[in-house]
Amino acid sequence: MVFEVRMPAPSGFDLQHALLRLDEPLPIIFVTDQRDIPISVHSMKTGVVDFLPKPVESEALLLAVRTALAVQVKRTI
Repeated sequence: MVFEVRMPAPSGFDLQHALLRLDEPLPIIFVTDQRDIPISVHSMKTGVVDFLPKPVESEALLLAVRTALAVQVKRTI
């Protein structure tokens, strides 16, 4: 799942917390135009696969998606 951190309600964090309650949560990638280190650290500590600054470079997004898919495969094995 790819979310903007600061979306109107529900925020990206709200969606993340809702997904974490699922039996099999999906990997999350956050994108944002905010350069907030505490937010990115918190995101990574709570299981976000990547935290990408806008504008997102296509190669960085592709790498993040590949990583998220690998995380999901490991969770299902």
